[in-house]
Amino acid sequence: ADAQAALVDPMLFGDFRHIMLTDGEEEEGVEAEVAVPRLYEDMQSFDECKEVFERVLKVYNTRLKPMNLVLFENALEHLARIERVLEMPRGNLLLVGVGGSGKQSLTRLAAFAADCEMFEITLARGYNELLFRDDLKRLYSMCGNDNKKTVFLFTDAHVVEEGFLELINNMLASGMVPALYAEDEKDGAINAVRDDVAKAGIVETKENCWNYFIDRCRDNLHVVLSMSPVGDSLRTRCRNFPGMVNNTTIDWFTPWPKEALISVAERFLASEDLEAVLRPKIVEHFMNVHEVVRDKSAAYLSSVRRYNYVSPKNFLDFISNYKSQLGTKRTENEEMTKRLDGGLSKLIQAADEVAKMQKELAEKTIIVDAKSKECEVMLAEISHNTEEAVAKQEVAQTKEEDLAIMTEKITVQKTEAEAGLAGAMPALEEAAEALQNLKKDDITEIRSFAKPPPVVASVCECVCLLKKVEDVSWKGAKTMMSEGSFLSSLVNFNKDGLGAKQVNKVKVYFKDPKFNPHDVRTVSIAAAGLLQWVSAMMNYYEVSSKIEPLRNAVRQAEMDQARNAKDLNKLKKELAEISAMLDGLRASLAEQTAERELLSAEANKMAALLAVAERLISGLSSERGRWTDDIKELSTNRVKIDGDCLLSSAFLSYLGAFNFEYRKELLQEEWLGGIVRQAIP
Repeated sequence: ADAQAALVDPMLFGDFRHIMLTDGEEEEGVEAEVAVPRLYEDMQSFDECKEVFERVLKVYNTRLKPMNLVLFENALEHLARIERVLEMPRGNLLLVGVGGSGKQSLTRLAAFAADCEMFEITLARGYNELLFRDDLKRLYSMCGNDNKKTVFLFTDAHVVEEGFLELINNMLASGMVPALYAEDEKDGAINAVRDDVAKAGIVETKENCWNYFIDRCRDNLHVVLSMSPVGDSLRTRCRNFPGMVNNTTIDWFTPWPKEALISVAERFLASEDLEAVLRPKIVEHFMNVHEVVRDKSAAYLSSVRRYNYVSPKNFLDFISNYKSQLGTKRTENEEMTKRLDGGLSKLIQAADEVAKMQKELAEKTIIVDAKSKECEVMLAEISHNTEEAVAKQEVAQTKEEDLAIMTEKITVQKTEAEAGLAGAMPALEEAAEALQNLKKDDITEIRSFAKPPPVVASVCECVCLLKKVEDVSWKGAKTMMSEGSFLSSLVNFNKDGLGAKQVNKVKVYFKDPKFNPHDVRTVSIAAAGLLQWVSAMMNYYEVSSKIEPLRNAVRQAEMDQARNAKDLNKLKKELAEISAMLDGLRASLAEQTAERELLSAEANKMAALLAVAERLISGLSSERGRWTDDIKELSTNRVKIDGDCLLSSAFLSYLGAFNFEYRKELLQEEWLGGIVRQAIP
């Protein structure tokens, strides 16, 4: 049973089961981290060991620079081994493995688990052995003066000069670098530990104090050498500096097993958007690619005598390249699809807009044609009305000229008539004066005649004839003169109403030579006054009868003038109305023309745009089909991106060292064949 327990696999021993436990994570029966003794025991399984170191890694990432580590079984073995050595006083390590094996990362995590400080040199331009000695002084100060457990990680990249390894060899063999300290610096180191020497019960001599300082440094210092086995450098250095082998625990980092490769691939691809069906196939393909390259590297060495070292770094680069290319190609595919889809949308939208523009253009063309017809009708109407206005204007102008001539003619005729009448006016005025001189008593005197003198009777009969008295006799005359308004009727007598018949009858009386005012005055003054009035009326009639045609002509001309003036005013009113209508039509025509021009300009602009758009759409009609095919092809290629990126990233990560034959074999037969066999698109 003991033999069976001793041979159980895996054999994982260590004192780190309860490290880094927080209050909420204490195992049953465990109180706190500080109270738990670190017992060296069998960890039984990788699962328990993994749980412990994942807890340590979580705490490490919160306190120090985060590390993204995959703790597969092989890594756990190395981690447990490194941690055990660091827990031992004066435990030193020589880690041998190709680059990317995880030597440095595991050393840092193990040092954190073992409560050790990390110390590394920082290379810079001009870094030499003198500066290296200064760094070693700081290292020994941490280990001796500060009494801190310290891990000194020294890689083959730090070997700027081979003399560095001589100093490392002395540190491993004797614990101290000869002539590292000057005397004054050495006294300072001795004084720093003098109190601790006294507490330890050792005699405080200079030599004892110095030996105590060296022993403390050796106990606290853990030198971890991280070296690559590639080439002859490591073999030569081990021969030249035997302390690297004799005073260290050697831990060989062998190539990662398949389980490790799968674990790492699963871990780093967990964040990628892969189909659930394809994810395990892609992870397995990563592992197969790495294993095939490793096998082909051996065959390549045998056939062409060239080394190709396949390290975990190549595998990590493979994963990194795949993730980078997968994201880039997917983004490019999406952007190109989006661009083409946007272009198709724009083409469809443009076609719709062109159809809409064609409809709008047809509508606007109809409106422009209608407006043009309206303008033509309006122009015809304006032309007709203008012609009518011009004709009426000419008529009006002719009428105005005729009225001017007529006015001038009437003025002449009026002047002539008035001149003729002016000749009769003195007699009329004398008659009026004679009538004014007559008194009522004079008339009464005439009426008093029982039988008047013949001449008086003749005068009275003449008055009766002029006044159209029916009874032309003395009796009738007496009755006429008995009227109270007789004299005023004579003054206001309507001389223009005299007729030819009356005048002819009166003329008979004037045949008597003695029938005149002068001779009658001898008989009767009143009768003479009446006769003077009768003579004036006869004279007026004679003059009036001569100028009556002229006066009639004047009256007719005045009537014609008034009628023509009325017609002219009517014509001018019509002209004003026509002019106002023409102004309105012209304004409306200007408005309609402006609107027609605006619509025509818009229609022309739209027609130009439509022509350009139609040419563009016609030119891009073939592109529409090609873009549609490209979108389908991109959709198909998007599915194939997973497999394409597997090939391209593998080519970049692994095929640089191979010749054409091996590249072709690996790429086409091994990798492409594997992708096809696993049905990865």
